Amino acid sequence: MPWIFRNARRLGLTHLFNRGLSLSTFRFWAVRHGFRQNEQQELFRSMLQRQSNHYLKWALKSLACWRAPSIPAGTELIQIHGTDDLTFPISKISHCQYKIPDGTHFMVYNLAEHISTILNEYLEVH
Repeated sequence: MPWIFRNARRLGLTHLFNRGLSLSTFRFWAVRHGFRQNEQQELFRSMLQRQSNHYLKWALKSLACWRAPSIPAGTELIQIHGTDDLTFPISKISHCQYKIPDGTHFMVYNLAEHISTILNEYLEVH
């Protein structure tokens, strides 16, 4: 878990998180977290604007309190992760089968075809 989420939990800051704060600070963190093109930034801004403060506080608190589950022996797991994801840095990921070069936290949107290819190839074999 990235330090920002751990510290938000420890310091009890999750209740301060809201739509207004997210939108007013978006320009400072957008590009670093994968929203590089204007189209992507506008899409994410519109997503934020449609969320309630209650949901956003719940989401941050859930992230801040999240604990990785133990994976039962014999369970097959596929993990796809971007090398440029700053929200959840790849350095914190222990078993990643597919590392997407230049993939950010928003790669499901902007690298959808690449991810779809990986999933389809995996499903064909399994």
